[in-house]
Amino acid sequence: MEKHKHRALSHVLKRSKKSFEDYLTALKPITKKLMESYRDLDEKWKDPDKFLQLMVLDGIFLIEINRFYFRNYPKSESDYCQNDPMFSSNVYPFTSVDLKNDNMLLENQLLCCLLDCLSDMSEQPMPRREQQGKQNIRTKEEADEGGQESKTISLHYLDNKRNKMIGNHQLGTLKMSYICYSTSELHKAGIIFERKDEHDSVLDITFDKEKGILSLPRIDVNRSMAKQFLNMVAFESLHLSVGREIRAYIQFIISLTHNVNDVLLLHSKRVIFTSLLDNEKTAELLQKLQHDMAYRPKTCYAELRVKMHDFCQKNMKKWNRRFREWRVNLKETYFNNP
Repeated sequence: MEKHKHRALSHVLKRSKKSFEDYLTALKPITKKLMESYRDLDEKWKDPDKFLQLMVLDGIFLIEINRFYFRNYPKSESDYCQNDPMFSSNVYPFTSVDLKNDNMLLENQLLCCLLDCLSDMSEQPMPRREQQGKQNIRTKEEADEGGQESKTISLHYLDNKRNKMIGNHQLGTLKMSYICYSTSELHKAGIIFERKDEHDSVLDITFDKEKGILSLPRIDVNRSMAKQFLNMVAFESLHLSVGREIRAYIQFIISLTHNVNDVLLLHSKRVIFTSLLDNEKTAELLQKLQHDMAYRPKTCYAELRVKMHDFCQKNMKKWNRRFREWRVNLKETYFNNP
């Protein structure tokens, strides 16, 4: 992989008509911030010059990967050969998923301030998806200076992806809750599942206790889902100030999908959309998340679960009462005498 990084760097230097020293000079003002973002650096990387060289090499490679795989520039403008082992359409179907998964790994994250600086130096816009996220990114220094308040202060790509998923949705306070009903159990108790098409966050899950309707945003299940969510949970565990929204969301979804029957029911309601083409594999993947993540009974969905629990208890009592009335009526009408 190192040779691909150096090839990408040489292409960018040639394209931007700047020297390697120009990029190092541009990063010097944020050297301290970059070094403080890494814990337990090896001795060889504690040298600021060597550290900045590594940051330029990795940062340029990440930007080039994103530009190519997000198709931000036409093929005619690509200065890579047609049979390039990394930056060509021939290898795209075989490497795109793995590279995108690597971008989500917590240990592979690079600070947004680094990527912004390198992108500006290369004088080429970031990929469209990244640019949309970049508009929502404000540094902590800008927030401290009293600028317009924003809830989206992203540290890196993984954090930016997480912030996009959360949006501006406000969750309830953390409370203890051991109530856990599966989709099948809720369905038997009379709860209706409905997909919420208009929403600004994957966390926007609501329950109408009058109509008994549980509304959820679409759940996209693919083979990258587990790695993405587990890395987001790991990020939340390391940065306590960012909250526990993704962990709470995953635990709620896991509580709904105990087996393949639950997945089938949600799939029939268009709540779950899976690219695995197999509901059993979908159920296995969701359960894998449960095994790989410690359960926390303290959740911001506690009030929602209480509402569903009360509705289920009320509905079951109503049906038990009706059943007793029907049984008495059946006995008096048809079995009153031998």
